[in-house]
Amino acid sequence: MLQILLKAIVDRLQRSLDDDIYIPLYPKEIIAIGSSRISSNNSTVIATEFFFRQYWTCVKLLSNITSWSQILSLKTILDLSIDGLLNRYILIALKNMDLTSNEMITRCLLLAKCFPIKQWLDNNNTILNDQLKDATLPALENFCLFLKQLAQEYSTQFFSANEKDKKMYKENIRQIRTIFVHLHALDHALELTNEYEIK
Repeated sequence: MLQILLKAIVDRLQRSLDDDIYIPLYPKEIIAIGSSRISSNNSTVIATEFFFRQYWTCVKLLSNITSWSQILSLKTILDLSIDGLLNRYILIALKNMDLTSNEMITRCLLLAKCFPIKQWLDNNNTILNDQLKDATLPALENFCLFLKQLAQEYSTQFFSANEKDKKMYKENIRQIRTIFVHLHALDHALELTNEYEIK
């Protein structure tokens, strides 16, 4: 009976992935113009609003999936949440957004909070801790690579920025380090600290 219930849960989550999830791929320029609200083209604004609505639908489903971590197997959770959502839809959407916008680091922080890494490590101690040491789950490496790209973008923008934006970029890089620590990507956190001399 329990197995039937668990299978029904997994099937329902999979159905949500297959039937309810769609993020349109618009050029970065369209999303930037639509986000700024300076466009006189109403269809651009509407398209951008739809894009972000679909993005947040993905993040909400991601949070819903990982909330089953105490009940479903880790493999099932990783397959659905990371392979099925994060890598397939969410990261592609993030790469189409303005990396230096004020909202980007907030999006990444909220995304990282969807993953109960400590719970996963505690519940799968013998399987994971010996394998990972200072690294995150292999499935999350694509997210980590995106975060490193984001830090590099902040660093590039830093030199031509005004003082206010320089402080923001520095703080954003610190926030990326916080995300790495949350994801148990301690190797990336250390590398970031050394490369950008974060205190």
